Amino acid sequence: MRPRRDSQYGLALINALIIVAALSSVAVLVLQRGHGARVRQSDSNQVAQIQSNLEGAETLARLILDADRATSEADHLGESWAQKNYTVALGRGQVQITMTDMQAKFNLNWLTASDAVVAPEAFKMLMRDLGLPDTLRVAIEQWLSEDGPDAMSRYLNRNPRIIPRGGAVNVMDELRHVAGMTPRYYAKLSAYVSAYSPQEGLNINTASLPVLRAFLSALPPSIGTGIIEARTAEPFENGKEITLWFQSVFKPDDYEKVDIGRFVASSRWFDAQISAKVDNTYMVRRVVFKRSGETGKTRVKYRLITRPLDH
Repeated sequence: MRPRRDSQYGLALINALIIVAALSSVAVLVLQRGHGARVRQSDSNQVAQIQSNLEGAETLARLILDADRATSEADHLGESWAQKNYTVALGRGQVQITMTDMQAKFNLNWLTASDAVVAPEAFKMLMRDLGLPDTLRVAIEQWLSEDGPDAMSRYLNRNPRIIPRGGAVNVMDELRHVAGMTPRYYAKLSAYVSAYSPQEGLNINTASLPVLRAFLSALPPSIGTGIIEARTAEPFENGKEITLWFQSVFKPDDYEKVDIGRFVASSRWFDAQISAKVDNTYMVRRVVFKRSGETGKTRVKYRLITRPLDH
């Protein structure tokens, strides 16, 4: 049983409320900069207006992540960044931000380590749990291997030609090119799988039950649900608390069955889906943020999409 920190969490809650209130003011300031000038533009400049709104929303997302780290080093689903979405009205339209913790998902790049043992088994269990074909799992693992796919002709004969480079991937979207991948398979897989630095761990406070089960497959299913119940009552603050919890529920023989060191209580990689609307014109931008482990400050790692949406 982990000791409760009611007074500490009460103070954290007050601080969080103050920050949310402050962010509301910041949102208006950030998103309305130049808005007075933009509303005087003609409808032909709607795309430029939306792009400006997207920039403001991106800044707001970064501020939310920075403010979160200022109150606590741990990251969990009760924090402001994990809110379903932020919607800010702006003139003739609005912007909406939805952020997710990339470290809540299985990291594809764990499969690229030369000595990887636990990750491949966990990936196999996850794919099976999601009802995805084992042939697709093999194709993904070959895509990530240094030697590349066995049936390279399946890629070279495409138009345009695709040449798998092997090794770690920068973005999950690369898997769209994997042989056997369909839009339906990709949609299901991307809800539980992501791509970030292979040195990062899996956040025990945010990981879904299927991902937790994949890494705990050698243990009773109750361990996964027990983690979710424990973190809901009180999020894990650090690696020490994670280890102590496992020690409280494990049998001595269970330690060799689980890679406890893979679990962490905080995250550095976040994904933001930002949409903006002006009148009947929409655009969406996907941004990957990386938070510094030293300063706690967040910066944009890369922007994946900026495109119009049909509506």
